[in-house]
Amino acid sequence: IRVGNQYYEDDIDGLRVYLETLKKGKKRDAKIYNLLNSELEILEKKRLWSNIVFYGGILLAGYGSYQSDQEKGSNKETSRNISGAGIAGMILGRIFYPNRGELYSFVNKHNKYSPKKAINWSVTPFRFGIFFRW
Repeated sequence: IRVGNQYYEDDIDGLRVYLETLKKGKKRDAKIYNLLNSELEILEKKRLWSNIVFYGGILLAGYGSYQSDQEKGSNKETSRNISGAGIAGMILGRIFYPNRGELYSFVNKHNKYSPKKAINWSVTPFRFGIFFRW
């Protein structure tokens, strides 16, 4: 994201860094910070809990898979159920992760309150460092 001549990551962390510059930086704007801080905290908490569920699911699926390999008989079914619960946790963790629409909504709210210091959002076509070579 770009605000004026400053660039920030196009994610929740980048929005947090930008908001903190409004609080402490040379371009202080306490009014905008106070209006938007609680909105960003909601997105940060949603991301935190989503990650806890997702990574907890990975651990649970791994544990269940390991136990399934070690056990025989009826206990093997219990271990498979643990793995299934872990996979469900991984899926739920990604479903509830803050999506781009929620970030755009935050940016739009910011731009509504502060049109002279609007956030410009550029779409990153290849996130996560994925590049193709021919």
